[in-house]
Amino acid sequence: MREQTESLAVPKIALRIRFRGSGARNSAERKINVMQTEPPDPGGSLDASVTLTSTKKIKGDILSFGTAADVIAPESLRTKVAQELQQGTTHYTTDSPSSNKKAGSTKQ
Repeated sequence: MREQTESLAVPKIALRIRFRGSGARNSAERKINVMQTEPPDPGGSLDASVTLTSTKKIKGDILSFGTAADVIAPESLRTKVAQELQQGTTHYTTDSPSSNKKAGSTKQ
């Protein structure tokens, strides 16, 4: 019975993020998780460590901090955030808005 219970356990993911500047102030005010208790350090950065069962929803929250947030762990989430930021950079450096295109329109 014990083996069956252990195999059904939800995996725990250790998330570590470093916030800098306005990101540290904002994340201290707007906790990313009720378990986040770290105050900003004297240098102005804040290292937050929380345990999650999934990183699906947190990625958007992290991206909302822009470059003021740095995912330290897990590496898989750091890679996903980096890819998303790179796609945004590519979009804004290669595509130019056109007065002929309207939001949601596929006509050119």
